Amino acid sequence: MVATPALPERHLGLLPAAEIADLDARIERMADLLAATAAAALPPPVEFAVPPAPTFPRLLEGQTIAVARDAAFCFLYPANLECLDALGARLEFFSPLADAVLPACDAVWLPGGYPELHGPAIAANTRMAASLRAHVAAHKPLLAECGGMMACFETLHDIDEKPHAMFGLMPGASRMQTKLASLGMLAADLPEGRINGHTFHFSRSETPLIPLTRATRPDGRESEAIYRTGRLTASYMHCYFPSNPAAAARLLLPAPASACALRESQSASISRSFPLPAFRRCRWCGYWPRRQDEGRYEKMMQIAPGRMEPSPPACCPSSEETP
Repeated sequence: MVATPALPERHLGLLPAAEIADLDARIERMADLLAATAAAALPPPVEFAVPPAPTFPRLLEGQTIAVARDAAFCFLYPANLECLDALGARLEFFSPLADAVLPACDAVWLPGGYPELHGPAIAANTRMAASLRAHVAAHKPLLAECGGMMACFETLHDIDEKPHAMFGLMPGASRMQTKLASLGMLAADLPEGRINGHTFHFSRSETPLIPLTRATRPDGRESEAIYRTGRLTASYMHCYFPSNPAAAARLLLPAPASACALRESQSASISRSFPLPAFRRCRWCGYWPRRQDEGRYEKMMQIAPGRMEPSPPACCPSSEETP
């Protein structure tokens, strides 16, 4: 049987190589057809100097990062994996679709992919959802990008508008659509440092969470929201770790327990003198008041500005940098 001289595609582009059983045969067939065309006459080769390999500080030495990798979470760029390895991290791959619990780890990375195509399987794996919730409740880092963020919300509505329960790590829902929602290069200024990346998705998400910040496009326009609750950082933005390896490491490093304790004690003290429902820690520890409390938060800042530092306390990981 002669292979089809084409590559199958869906809403985010070509199918991943792992999903095309006869990929090699298809490529060979296309090469044979191109050989009879003018495209076969290639220009003279151009030689490029090989730059020296970059050296990274071993900021993640001794840290184990659980990396989701299966049919639903497959947008793993080799440069990011190589960066984490160069930073000293031990990578432990797992499948949110098939595994019951997280592997033993210090941090979790949920990359992008196609959770919208695996809604029933994600909804059925309640043990994995519970394991992820326990990880977040323990104030351990979790980075969720694009499809990874969609899976962190409570519900995902597929292209047929059928809802599926997700991991429930953040309030909100995502909805698939046939129209492109966003595409382009981005940069984000985080407490951990500035990091570059991109966005590409066919869905929209709604959440009551207030963004930590927003990524910006090259022309300066605001783009994707970046959310943070506890040590969970989530956005439609796909980060490019080599653009700032130190910032990538800080996103996945555990925060000193003293930072969280300080925020807890300060917010409790302020709440006694000025009640603020659901007041959460400062942005340096990743917590924000709920949207309905925003006005009262601003008033509290006027009443007790000295109690809420505009810059991180010494015990926070980002204390040496101020955005």
